[in-house]
Amino acid sequence: MSKYLTPGKLADRLQDKIDLDKEGTLLFGSELFSIIIRELKKDETFSLFGFGSFKKIQVKESKGRNPKTGEEIIIPAHYRIKFTPAGKLADRINAEYAHLKPIILEDNAHEGLLLKAERYKLETPADAEAALSTQESIIPPTVPITRPNPIEEPPAKSEANELDSSLLEDEGQIDEMNQGEPDFGFKKDSSPRIRKALLIGLFLLICFIGVGWFLLKGPDKVVDIDISDSQVPEPIEQALADAAIEPESPSDPIEEIQAVAPVLPGTSYNILPGDSFSLLAQKSWGNIHLWPYLYKQNRTIFPDPDLVRPGDSIIIPPQPDEVKDQELIEDSILMAYRRYRELMEEQSENPRNIRRQRSAEYVLLGGERLYPTFLERNKSSISLEEIRRVEDLHF
Repeated sequence: MSKYLTPGKLADRLQDKIDLDKEGTLLFGSELFSIIIRELKKDETFSLFGFGSFKKIQVKESKGRNPKTGEEIIIPAHYRIKFTPAGKLADRINAEYAHLKPIILEDNAHEGLLLKAERYKLETPADAEAALSTQESIIPPTVPITRPNPIEEPPAKSEANELDSSLLEDEGQIDEMNQGEPDFGFKKDSSPRIRKALLIGLFLLICFIGVGWFLLKGPDKVVDIDISDSQVPEPIEQALADAAIEPESPSDPIEEIQAVAPVLPGTSYNILPGDSFSLLAQKSWGNIHLWPYLYKQNRTIFPDPDLVRPGDSIIIPPQPDEVKDQELIEDSILMAYRRYRELMEEQSENPRNIRRQRSAEYVLLGGERLYPTFLERNKSSISLEEIRRVEDLHF
């Protein structure tokens, strides 16, 4: 019978393998299953890079029996999820069986049990004749000796040919069935894959060298033209200085580099894997404690401050002035704190509430570090117990 893997069992296994507490493993399992369910509701398949792919297969309504009572029941239509691991993961799973080697069958090993039985029949008459010869020497001559009827030799060749053809047809059907199954990569030679990776790496290296040579060659051409066009002889240092002042062409590569900068304040930004509001505040403004101000500008899109998904777009406003915009910054800190409290009240059974409580305290800690009297001035909006915990963190 199949062993079901529940979120609790998954958390226990993760805790044995990685350095993470029970809360973190439960949170990871909950997020993983919620992401898989959400994506499979949108599409038939869903893939996690480096992990594997999930496929939704529809199972029609059928009849069955209750294993406990034995009565006939109707199994409603449902979906079955098929998981195919990625190549590296499949290698890890099958590493336990890597020592096994294929067995090469001999030419006549596929004849089957029927041919072996026929061979046994063919080898039997010699033994029977030997036994009869001993009986003739014992039985008196007056007793008539009756020999067994000769065994006709069966058409072994024709039957072998028929079995060969049937086995070949079965092997063809098995090959067709195997074509639909996933290939985990442990039967194939890895040398073509390595050669392909080397060719791709060499191609990318050549492209990078060509692009770098083109970018370096552009300013050199401009310098040569400026020096050759100058009619007045000047020292080499002066000519190079004048060429460096030439405006248009040397500034083009700089503009291209600025265009691909990851985070530009006051612009739209697409979230990358691993991004969070605190990390983006540190990247954009150099101060992680200003992240509630960034969240306040995007709170309509992200109801949960801790839940941002790669590919979502946010607006990064210009950096606020900590002195002039103190009131706005403090309002955003209180807003983020209250949002955590609302989520914990609305989702009282959510395992992420422990982390949300800690995040709410760190939001208040950031406000105290930005403005040392923040907790004292806003103690009417914050519980006394949380103020004490934040003070313990601060001091």
